[in-house]
Amino acid sequence: MFIMGSKIGGLPAILRVFILLMGTSFAGIASSNTRIQAGVYDTLIQKSSKRELKEVVVKGKTRLIELRESPLTIVPIDVMALHGRSGDVVALLNQAPGVRLRSDGYVGSAININLNGLQGKAIRLFKDGIPMEIFGHGFDPSLIPSNLLQRIEVYKGVVPISFGADALGGGINFVSRYPASSLADASYEHSSFNTHRASFMGFLKSDSSRFYIGVNTSFSYSDNDYQVTVPLYDLETGATKFAELKRFHDATRAIYMETYAGWRTLKWVDQLRLTLIYSSFYKQLQHGVTMGQRPYGEPYGDDQGITSMLSYDKSLVADQLRLNMVLAYSHFDTRLVDTTRARYGWDGHVSSRDLGTRGEINSGNDQRQVFQFYTIRTNLNYKLSSNHTMELNAIYIAKKRVGSDPLGAKDILTDVDVLTVPAHYKKNVLGLGIHSKFLDDRVENMIGVKRYDLLTKGYTSDNYGFVLSRDGITTGKWGFMDALSYRITNRWLSKISYEYATRLSDEFEVFGDSRTVKENLTLKPESSHNLNLQLQYTDNESAGKWSAMANFFYRRVNDMIFLQADIPFSRYINYSNTRVRGIEFDVLYSPFKFLKLGANGTYQDIRRVDIAEANIQYLENSRVPNIPFLFGNTHACLQWNNLFQKKSKVEVYGYANYVHRFFLQSVSERQEPGLFSQPESFVSTLIIPNDGRTGTTLYTAGLVYGFPKNGVSLGFECVNVSNTKIFDNFNVERPGRSFHLKLRYQLAGNNK
Repeated sequence: MFIMGSKIGGLPAILRVFILLMGTSFAGIASSNTRIQAGVYDTLIQKSSKRELKEVVVKGKTRLIELRESPLTIVPIDVMALHGRSGDVVALLNQAPGVRLRSDGYVGSAININLNGLQGKAIRLFKDGIPMEIFGHGFDPSLIPSNLLQRIEVYKGVVPISFGADALGGGINFVSRYPASSLADASYEHSSFNTHRASFMGFLKSDSSRFYIGVNTSFSYSDNDYQVTVPLYDLETGATKFAELKRFHDATRAIYMETYAGWRTLKWVDQLRLTLIYSSFYKQLQHGVTMGQRPYGEPYGDDQGITSMLSYDKSLVADQLRLNMVLAYSHFDTRLVDTTRARYGWDGHVSSRDLGTRGEINSGNDQRQVFQFYTIRTNLNYKLSSNHTMELNAIYIAKKRVGSDPLGAKDILTDVDVLTVPAHYKKNVLGLGIHSKFLDDRVENMIGVKRYDLLTKGYTSDNYGFVLSRDGITTGKWGFMDALSYRITNRWLSKISYEYATRLSDEFEVFGDSRTVKENLTLKPESSHNLNLQLQYTDNESAGKWSAMANFFYRRVNDMIFLQADIPFSRYINYSNTRVRGIEFDVLYSPFKFLKLGANGTYQDIRRVDIAEANIQYLENSRVPNIPFLFGNTHACLQWNNLFQKKSKVEVYGYANYVHRFFLQSVSERQEPGLFSQPESFVSTLIIPNDGRTGTTLYTAGLVYGFPKNGVSLGFECVNVSNTKIFDNFNVERPGRSFHLKLRYQLAGNNK
């Protein structure tokens, strides 16, 4: 693996290492390759066949460049370079082309990820290649501190075989930071709306480097009490007026603590790691899906989780076969409390008390649920030859849910609380692939086949509460993938990838929530034909370095899982089909060493097709609502060394994020307004934003100063500089202008 664009032992990013061997002669050295270890990377040194070797030039590729040049359509984000900045991971991802992370609030609010036209559960999340769901709610995109991550990998369409994922439209992998030497890194950030974020990462290894221990922790808290425009109803006149008021019941508290210990380079194992994780998440609930509903003043959710994980890695058969196994057990205890008889207004005051019915959300809940997850992942990687590698991966996940809710749904005949009936969910994904290189590595191909199996067993009933079945239902499906890249020249790289992808329904879609969503054990998997065509250009040799990327994507989704509203309960069903056609670009330019510029944009045409229901066939070929279809970013960064003090570093950055108006609800194709034209009056109320703007732009500016000693840096950031009203998921208003101050301290230990 060649090294380029990375730091090794403190050397510059693009390595040109001159090893001066003065006065030393090498007699009869044949040409050979030697692999050395330098930090977390391997370097390949090519020894000269000359009798006297005066210098060795080492060139290579970092992991980021390897990922960018792989046949997969992937956007790698170097988080290590951004540890001094304020803000969260959501802001980093929203600067990537083709990616939108949308929220219905601020810190701790639910995140809806859109990636090349597909969104929500179609996009799988991973931590170090393991499904993120087993790590607990404390490790969430809206809560993850950047200081605990090394990089983020955004996969569009095809995801690696090793992930074992039933990802319909791609995935995002958060790669943890595991240093090569002893290190401590602490940060604290204070920002608007009484927001506090803290993180600590510690790593300590033995003198022999065979044993190591580490800890990754984070804490987040926010009142989330930013101002929003809300409707106020006059009970006497029936009139509605709007006012600027603060959110008053939206506080979030999250804790994540991960400790691990490991052994490596032993006779019987290359690496063995034991990890223990504690996760805690508390969230007050302010309102329902939209802000037009009555606000809540007392409901809250709380969950506690513990995960234990064992990872084993070993090379066998003269290093031709590599075995990696991960065993994990997770236990989560969750609560949803909504028992009040009071009702609240947007001013935070009680509007009525001692009502006959409990609960602000529906009919009340005092819900407790216990989840148990069992996860086994086995990965075998066999080197067939120098250019061909075969990979076999299997992941098995078993989930069990049991609970109680005295105010929740009951069997109408037996009066049994449906949550007390154990629900079982078992999923297995098996993948087999071959990775090949041809024509002196100019052509690279990844081909694979997957098998998806699902077994669900639990309580099933109709809308009137009568029990229908408790039998298990099995679902199975095959998938196929192929990704090909061709190195046209040293600067030009082309890619094409296709996958017949499948997403199995998850436990919530199958079993519901025993409140407003009923179970459906007969859900069929979603499937999609995913195609990506990409062209890359990179010029690192000219005075001004720059790169460009253009990507065309196509998705054809069948049996889309959709929440069907019904009375008195809703239920997930296989509903409609969707067609996605889109294009995205990304340009990066660095005219000087101290200046970096960039811009990207995405257009995605997401349409409903093959509608069978006669009463809504007028929506054939209409845009799927509540999804932005045009958005983009621009960013700039200035960096200076030794500006005010010797060995100090100064970074000034700014970026703008634009989102074009999009539809809140379905509108027929013939009623769609032009891209920049004014919509008809009755259509304008169905558009986000609905105030006449064609789109919204969020401006962010920041400064990071790295002090010359002790690894201390201070960062300041202003988000939404212009205090623009930004609306997001289901027209929920996002925060206005906010200020962030971050202090970071890093202490390096023994680097032996």
